[in-house]
Amino acid sequence: MPEMEQSDQNDGNDEENLEWTDEEVVLLVNAIAEHQNDWAEVAEQLPGRAPEQCVLKFLELPLTENMLQKISSSSKT
Repeated sequence: MPEMEQSDQNDGNDEENLEWTDEEVVLLVNAIAEHQNDWAEVAEQLPGRAPEQCVLKFLELPLTENMLQKISSSSKT
């Protein structure tokens, strides 16, 4: 029985899917501002991205004052 090669499977976590576009980063920040730490909801705003990928990307982002204000102001509403 032939074995399925790893390259035939795409679980969203392979090397090709690790690159983030600028548009995805903007969507990520906006989704975090709206959904806070509900990573499943955040990931739903980013087709093809898993919640774990969103968390990891957020942790890699430089936290600018503008980004922090956006996130904190949305949690007060």
